[in-house]
Amino acid sequence: MIKQSMINRIAVVLFLCSAAFAQWDNNRGVYLGASVGRSDLSDLSPEQALDVDDEDIAYGLTLGFQFNRYIALETEYLDLGEISVGQAPAGALASADASGARFSVVGMLPLSQRFSAVGKLGLFAGDVDERFFGQPADSSSDVASAIDLGIQYKLTNHVFLSLDWSNYDLEFLDFTLNVQNNTVTLVNVDRDAELLKLGVRYLW
Repeated sequence: MIKQSMINRIAVVLFLCSAAFAQWDNNRGVYLGASVGRSDLSDLSPEQALDVDDEDIAYGLTLGFQFNRYIALETEYLDLGEISVGQAPAGALASADASGARFSVVGMLPLSQRFSAVGKLGLFAGDVDERFFGQPADSSSDVASAIDLGIQYKLTNHVFLSLDWSNYDLEFLDFTLNVQNNTVTLVNVDRDAELLKLGVRYLW
């Protein structure tokens, strides 16, 4: 009787362990993803009475590894689009575009069986290419902090949809335009680039 009771207990423990391992395995694996959204660089050249186009379409491609339902590591290629200031016969007075790779630690907090809150903290290593009066002015590499906050929806055991807000602290050349003397003064400044994006990822 005692042996039978012990066997039953061992069987229950093994069943619970296998169920826990199955849950771990279902939330563990490599994933690929893609996202698209709108980038915004606020307060670009605020002293200038010029037309500013500081919004553009941005997109990203993601490769990551999810350890469990709470944590993952990922790398992402991001194109943040282009911004421009003013107009001239040859095009914009000034324009810039930024793209590069992002490396992030991802934290996920389940809110229900389908929804999870998602936070990402990482670094964005990219290139900022700038032009003035249609001519190349500066091309620099920058490493910036990157923060994501969002929500994720589990469509199936393998497909996840997300809505994220991101912030990137990037360095750009800013300028002061003196119309009377027809001169431009350049200075390096930090700008916050914000990104609102929709994403999808597939977990193997």
